[in-house]
Amino acid sequence: MQGYAELLPVANASTDVIINVEYSHCYPSMTNFLKEVSRILRPNGYFAFCDLRRSLGIKSLDTAITKSGLDLIKQQEITLQVLNALKQISETRDTQITSVFPILFRPAIRDSPRLKILLFIKC
Repeated sequence: MQGYAELLPVANASTDVIINVEYSHCYPSMTNFLKEVSRILRPNGYFAFCDLRRSLGIKSLDTAITKSGLDLIKQQEITLQVLNALKQISETRDTQITSVFPILFRPAIRDSPRLKILLFIKC
């Protein structure tokens, strides 16, 4: 099934669990996406979410979640865990970066610090 994050082709209150990993920073409107999540979750459903945000974007993300009507159960920064995992696969990652990105962008891709946030939200 395909759809847009802000217009999910799913019936109201029909989903027990929604998992969204590392892509919401690309959505045109996080607010509209969270409205859709809230719309399709069943009562007592769960939304598991992780993504990267710059430090300046955390406050607006928190505000969007608060305004969405979803209840935050747990929030945890997982940057260190992600960086540790990347170190463990660094040779494979380096090969992939080299094969995909032009030489000009490789240092930025390899070395960019990222802030990742993991949220568990209950409807």
